[in-house]
Amino acid sequence: MKLTSLYCPCQGGEVPPDHYASGTCTKPPAPLPWLLAMQHRVTTDGDHAGNRMTATRLAECPRATAIRDNLPIPAYNLMRSNAQMFGTAVHEFMAKWAPPGYLSEVALAGVLFKGTPYEVEVRGTADVIKPGALVIEDYKTTSEWSQKWRTEHPNESHEEWSVQVSVYNLLAPLDKKATRAAVWSGAIVGKKSKALPWVEMLVRCDMTEEEILAVRPHGGKATVAEHLAIRGRFLADLAGGTDARAAVARLPLTGADCEDWICSYCVVDHVCAALPQMAAEGGIE
Repeated sequence: MKLTSLYCPCQGGEVPPDHYASGTCTKPPAPLPWLLAMQHRVTTDGDHAGNRMTATRLAECPRATAIRDNLPIPAYNLMRSNAQMFGTAVHEFMAKWAPPGYLSEVALAGVLFKGTPYEVEVRGTADVIKPGALVIEDYKTTSEWSQKWRTEHPNESHEEWSVQVSVYNLLAPLDKKATRAAVWSGAIVGKKSKALPWVEMLVRCDMTEEEILAVRPHGGKATVAEHLAIRGRFLADLAGGTDARAAVARLPLTGADCEDWICSYCVVDHVCAALPQMAAEGGIE
């Protein structure tokens, strides 16, 4: 993402993007090295930039991903990325200190849904563990409150997770297909908490392309197929010379029809909320 400014509670509003790096912040919301590391990661994420389609993005709101890839982001609150970066830190810790070769990142890419209106090149990076067992695992961190629910409902994993790992499996070579997949959910929990620090949640890794297209992410109205159709129209607008902001403003807000937390946890919700007004001002229908 291109951050044109940050939000910091020390000012109660917008600050320059070098606010933390310059040392001018009087009351940082987190350790400065952590804030600067998050800012670096947010602004240099090459895996998703340039409107690339990834396994996770198939189930994400197309409007949110378009904003992150194409628009300048003002007043970005780095603490909105805090939970995601904890997950990244946990993954990097395991990758560094687990026995060599035990946790392997496998980059995958290929074309899915060939011969349909939804044909798309998809990229992704799968974590493959237990050499020889062909097991795909993903690692996610969450709050203690969410972890308590997952502890009590270990068999109720999100369908979006099955989409993600099934895409990995569809893109994998024939001799590298996984026979088992799981998402490990982790959280920092108190000694007396009813939540477990880690919960293994089994997910499907054998969804067909037809099944993936039919999934309605996060209980919303739009299917993965409709997400891809929306993305296709957006890319056509850009290719036809439509201004990026106007093209994004035309995108439907599919996240608004999903579970309540989707929009409230979106890191660019403040940019998204301003776009309908901008669209009207620009005469966009």
